[in-house]
Amino acid sequence: MIQDAVILICWIQFVNACFWEGMIFGKIGYWLEVHAHAFWKPLIGCTICMTPWHGLLAWYIFDINPLAILIAAGINTIIAKWEPHG
Repeated sequence: MIQDAVILICWIQFVNACFWEGMIFGKIGYWLEVHAHAFWKPLIGCTICMTPWHGLLAWYIFDINPLAILIAAGINTIIAKWEPHG
């Protein structure tokens, strides 16, 4: 279960970082921020908001433990407090 949570956390942090300014999808992230703020934020813009969506997908595809999603959400909340882009 902890392993599932750690993998989910790493995945979410990676996807989120790809949309930062200067990263591979930075221009897409900027465009989404300007034009589709309410829609995109929970999918790729906020690590806390991303956890349930990506976690449900991982639960459906990889059959991870649902408690791993809650653990990942809690740890992503702690990480978001200190990350420079969150």
